[in-house]
Amino acid sequence: MARYFKLVEIDRDSFIEATGDDLDCLQVVDVCEGIGYVAIADTETEMTIDLDVFEEE
Repeated sequence: MARYFKLVEIDRDSFIEATGDDLDCLQVVDVCEGIGYVAIADTETEMTIDLDVFEEE
């Protein structure tokens, strides 16, 4: 079965409010309430998201 995703840029405050974390390395991936959040440093040109983070426990 195909899987589809939507990436939407949000601001830093929204990320921190949703995850409780801030970017302290090049990339942070977190899932809260079924929504995947990624923070990435301005110096990076690619992001990596392991699809396993979206699997229900």
